[in-house]
Amino acid sequence: MERSSDKRTSGMADVDKVQAGEEPPIDSLATLKIESESASETANQRLVADDTKVAPIASGETQVQTWLSRAATATTYEERLVCLSQAANLAPEQSTVRQWIYETLKPFLNRKPFLRYVQENPILYHISTADGHTLTVPKDRTVSPPYPPTKPTPLRPAFRWLRLALLGLLIAGLGTLVCAPISAWLAWSVSQHSTDASQQKHARTVMVYAILLWFFGLILSGLFLLHLYGYR
Repeated sequence: MERSSDKRTSGMADVDKVQAGEEPPIDSLATLKIESESASETANQRLVADDTKVAPIASGETQVQTWLSRAATATTYEERLVCLSQAANLAPEQSTVRQWIYETLKPFLNRKPFLRYVQENPILYHISTADGHTLTVPKDRTVSPPYPPTKPTPLRPAFRWLRLALLGLLIAGLGTLVCAPISAWLAWSVSQHSTDASQQKHARTVMVYAILLWFFGLILSGLFLLHLYGYR
């Protein structure tokens, strides 16, 4: 403790000498340099610790609210849209963000009717204004499922037999007479056991087409037989 107090006293004396215009000894200069570096390192460590404490607070929902607050106090439409775009990147599904963006876009486009498409993903559009600002706009529509579906459905066998029944018309409807009843039976089975309303609707549609194809195939087969017996 006495040594450290002596070092501090000598350090203060060296500072007084520097201020008075005198040259302190070389050892004193080295001591001052080490002490200043140590103090700077300690200050940096405190700053890092403070940033670590503050960082979790300014994340997630708090960041969204921060951008919304900035958008509410923005003085221009461009500034407000930039703030809302940041909020949309963080919470694209939030209804408040969607509503504010569309309410701001309308008067903005009335003044500057220009937007350039940049890119998109399943939930967001990325567009550019005439001034070069890149904005993020949530998609205000439902994503329709792909058709045909990527995963197999219970109606896939019925559709397969329906296609075979359609091809059976090329051989005088004989193949249709065999394949169409199988497709209709599979579709009826799906309509009875499926709990999905859309699947039931599609199943009934397949049944109707299969029955119509069977009757059409029956007519072609009858004409073929009449034509065959006519040659005899």
